Amino acid sequence: MEEEAIGLDEVVAVGYGSVKRKDVTGAISSVSADEITRTQPVTIEQSLQGRIPGMVVTQASGQPGGGVSVQIRGITGFSSSGPLYVLDGVELQGIASPGDSYRTGTNPLAGINPSDIESVDVLKDASATAIYGSKGTDGVIIITTKRGRIAPPKITYEFSAGTQQLTKKLPVMNLREFATFVNARNAGIGWGFDERPELANPKYLGEGTDWQDVMFRNAPTSKHTLTMSGGNKRTQYLLSGSYQSEEGIALGSKFDRISFRLNLDNKTTDWLKIGSSLQMVNIDENINSTVSSVVRAALEQTPDIPVQNNDGSWGGSTSTVGWVSQKVNPYAIALINKDEVNRKQVFSNLYAEITFAKGLVLRNEAAGNFTIATQDIFQPSYKMGNLERLISEGSSDFSEGVYTSLKNYLTYSHLFAEKYSVKAMAGHEASLDKSQTLKASRKNYPSNNVQVIDGGDPTTATNGGAKFHSSKESVFGRLNLGINDKYLLTGNIREDGASMYAKDKRWILSYSGALAWKINNENFLKGSNNVNELKLRLGYGLTNRQAGRNYVYTSTLATVPTGVSTVSQLTQNIANPDLEWEQTESSNIGLDGAFFNWRLNFSVDFYLKKTDGLAMQTSLPMYSGTAIGWSPGALDAPWVNVGSMENKGFDFRISSTNIKGKNFTWKTDLTVSRNINKVLKLNADGAPIMGQFSKTVVGRSIGDFYGYVVDGGVFASAVDVYGDEEKGIKPHARPSKNGEILPFANASGSIWYGDLKFKDLNGDGIIDENDQTYLGSPIPKVQLGFNNTFTYKNFDLNMFLSASIGNKVFNQLRVTAENPRSSYGYFRTLSNYAKLELIDPEGSDTDPYNVIVTNPDTDIPGVRNDNTNDNMRFSDKFIEDGSFVRCKSISLGYNFSRDLLKRIHINSLRVYANVTNAFIITNYSGMDPEVGSWDPINAGIDNGYYPQARRFTFGLNITLSK
Repeated sequence: MEEEAIGLDEVVAVGYGSVKRKDVTGAISSVSADEITRTQPVTIEQSLQGRIPGMVVTQASGQPGGGVSVQIRGITGFSSSGPLYVLDGVELQGIASPGDSYRTGTNPLAGINPSDIESVDVLKDASATAIYGSKGTDGVIIITTKRGRIAPPKITYEFSAGTQQLTKKLPVMNLREFATFVNARNAGIGWGFDERPELANPKYLGEGTDWQDVMFRNAPTSKHTLTMSGGNKRTQYLLSGSYQSEEGIALGSKFDRISFRLNLDNKTTDWLKIGSSLQMVNIDENINSTVSSVVRAALEQTPDIPVQNNDGSWGGSTSTVGWVSQKVNPYAIALINKDEVNRKQVFSNLYAEITFAKGLVLRNEAAGNFTIATQDIFQPSYKMGNLERLISEGSSDFSEGVYTSLKNYLTYSHLFAEKYSVKAMAGHEASLDKSQTLKASRKNYPSNNVQVIDGGDPTTATNGGAKFHSSKESVFGRLNLGINDKYLLTGNIREDGASMYAKDKRWILSYSGALAWKINNENFLKGSNNVNELKLRLGYGLTNRQAGRNYVYTSTLATVPTGVSTVSQLTQNIANPDLEWEQTESSNIGLDGAFFNWRLNFSVDFYLKKTDGLAMQTSLPMYSGTAIGWSPGALDAPWVNVGSMENKGFDFRISSTNIKGKNFTWKTDLTVSRNINKVLKLNADGAPIMGQFSKTVVGRSIGDFYGYVVDGGVFASAVDVYGDEEKGIKPHARPSKNGEILPFANASGSIWYGDLKFKDLNGDGIIDENDQTYLGSPIPKVQLGFNNTFTYKNFDLNMFLSASIGNKVFNQLRVTAENPRSSYGYFRTLSNYAKLELIDPEGSDTDPYNVIVTNPDTDIPGVRNDNTNDNMRFSDKFIEDGSFVRCKSISLGYNFSRDLLKRIHINSLRVYANVTNAFIITNYSGMDPEVGSWDPINAGIDNGYYPQARRFTFGLNITLSK
């Protein structure tokens, strides 16, 4: 096997230049075009999961083209953050998206067509990312698209079509099981007021409505890509067009993308080379299923409700009992609500390279991305049983984002005395980010058929809009030195200035250095067939990141109504001119090796990252006049630097050619990523950052779940309540009110049999907020990728597995679906609710010594019309292990013989079948354990997450040549 077989002579993008892979000094991982397209991804990030050691990729929404959360070597901030994406020199910043991507599930990067990509290089440590300064603190993902080559014209057509399906249904009660539970609940001790004659004889009932079958479907998908490329010594070109369409497995979701790409390179003169990269994209999405939470609504609706009534009206609850919740018909909401998004994007880069002398080149680039996004929303009036929406409402959102940058950098490279290589680069960059939003809405539409804004009542019209802009200027440089092809040195430096900070805080310096030692080129190893490569790498750097709002150093104004029918402009927020950049120190040590005639190669890195000056919007006491999000008149709290955080761990990759024969080969790749996150400092001792279900404190990882611990199940016997002195069993702790422990009795305001026992962690005999503790982290401890490729003659088979180990998930759906007091749809596990029985049937049902629980091992509360114990409070009962092993893809292909094809002017033809998300191994009880989030404080919460689909795809790739 030659050196080129593992890509050591490949050129790796490193930011404002490139190096050969064998001369890389930083932590850089790469993915090829074949690996990207093998999983048939809709967006580029999906194809990187498990393939890049040190990168955690989780799906934030399973809807077609849905958002993806990407973290490189841990979380480095309290707010949403992620790597910098660079597409052919275009930095993908300032991309306009409709509304809040977290709420809508959309992906700002969905405009990138994976079929256009040649390679992806991921820069992970500061020695590699510092050249990007503040933009590269969270890592850099450099995407290089395919370009024309000096060759006759070539036409490539790629086609695929398939279907998607739900991978797992949740075990909800059918109508017979639902009726049996309702009847038992009504007949049991402590209820008796919910008699439903229509459910009196469950054996005569059918299955009822299976809302999961109603809401989920087999959804078609298709993709067409046509590419033309070629060129001569003077000009090379590539032109491609693609159309992709995906129906979502949940009603109310769809993704359509049309994209065009033109890449040109022209050697105008011996000293001038010019070129361009241009991509135009149009995306249409239906995101109603996510925004209207139809997945959650389907699981909460009960099986006794029909989809439609006999008269064609929408089914809904007709119960007049006040405690029965009126719930929407999810099928109806998925069809009649409208939430459609359109995005038009242009990514463009123009360059001119001037060669002044051999090895001295000036490159000038003008790049930008331009996005227009619209969101069309309509919520009609409707009647679903007793649930009525009388007011229809429509709105239209418009947003525009324009990000432009100008870069100029001079590179000098030379080899002195055949042993000293020098490559120096110095440059300047300026960027401008401008955006604007506009929104209009109306209510009281006379008809649900006319859904444009003008169709609503003019007297209800509202509108709003805003404009934003920010700028940045930078100077940067890099020096690469090599001695005898044994010792390598890389140094980066960058000075960034950002408009968001006060003048004395505006400029900041990033820098890094790296050393590499090619041990295999030393005399004692040179020429060895068993050690083909052995390189030790050391790196250190300091990078910075912006955090906060624009113009954080000054207050902005907002127009608010007054109490005398006028308006006024008031200060909107509190300024903080002392806010500083977040700073991250990073250290890395790595070792690369290849052995046994290149059949076994590996790379391992150990790293330590410490981030200081973490910024977030802090909550102040209400009397300060600040309340985040309150209006009119309230001040938004200031942004402040609150503390520091540490990430440490290792990345590991090993690749091997297990078998290499004349007709058969077998190759294996394994990646392992381990990261440990810890908060080191907050702005005040003992002051936590509270999330919805989390608590972040010094000494623990960010966003740890925080709540109560269930102590073995329910109060099941008198011993649980009063203890047993002879056996040394103490009475179990109970909640208190006004300093008094609540009584144990079958009465309102008391604790009773079937209530959950919670652990008294501080031992004071009372269950209160002081008994909460940490319940685990949503951050995985280890992530794995395992890839096997087999080839036999013209056949190829690939199987790729990804795994996440050690993360916790809050299954919020169980809070209602396992609550015997609720009137929602139920999981079958609820049938194991705590069942009470009298020891003496003739005795009193209020005597604690005459009542027991017949299934004492259950952890599902009993039926009781009282919630004094707050049984469904946030506790470890709903925290589950989110570990999983997912078969990401199985692909089988066949390449037709070239001897056969050349007779009909076909250069190559490959047909294939692919299964994506073929299976998953997990103990998680929900639909999908991979619950991504852009918010590290509130991560790992499954409240009706849109699950990833299993996809079956058939396709062909055909290339025509001259």
